[in-house]
Amino acid sequence: MGQIIIVLVYGIIMGFATQAIIENKGYNDNWFWWGFFFGIIALIVAAARPQCVSSIEMNRGLAEEQEKQNELKRKDGRMLQEDGWKCICGQLNASYVGTCSCGRTRADVEDIKKKKEQEQNQAGESERLKQLQQYKALLDCGALTEEEFTAKKKQLLNL
Repeated sequence: MGQIIIVLVYGIIMGFATQAIIENKGYNDNWFWWGFFFGIIALIVAAARPQCVSSIEMNRGLAEEQEKQNELKRKDGRMLQEDGWKCICGQLNASYVGTCSCGRTRADVEDIKKKKEQEQNQAGESERLKQLQQYKALLDCGALTEEEFTAKKKQLLNL
């Protein structure tokens, strides 16, 4: 009689354990009886089943991922507003960080950015001078009037 009770208790425990595993994996199947009759084998089979992801859960996961991305963007914006700095490698660093994880210091990054701005300004100036020379040539050959040339000159030189 004692052995029958032990077998029944074992079957019930295995049935509930197998059912819990199946429910945690996202299935709605009834595996209690599989666990009750086959014990550890049913438990192993249930544990080996892949995770069941419904389309609702997938959409929820995508929405959560999108919300995480939005939170990171807000955090990045706040960090930059709070005197943080962005390295050339793309890493956002807080204001108290002096060196980026790529090895560049904040001063190096600022120097590189200033040099790029100067190069862009010089390139823009040389482009404006070339355009001004072209307009001057058009003025000399009579294609432009003096007023048109003066207007273009003021526009290019920001006068």
